[in-house]
Amino acid sequence: KWVGKTVEVLVEGASKRPAADGSRTMFGRSLQAKTVILPDATAPNSMVAARIHRSTSHTLIGTLAT
Repeated sequence: KWVGKTVEVLVEGASKRPAADGSRTMFGRSLQAKTVILPDATAPNSMVAARIHRSTSHTLIGTLAT
């Protein structure tokens, strides 16, 4: 349902878990209150557009939309 879509995300801060390659990630909430994991290139307290490429039962994993 979410994979392939672009959602607006309010970035909250650093995520607890690193990405698969060991790099740091950030987390935030979508307008639908879903947790979204993003790359470290995002600043806290900012609204960004994220393209979702994977999802779990409670979390969406995405990249910054261009």
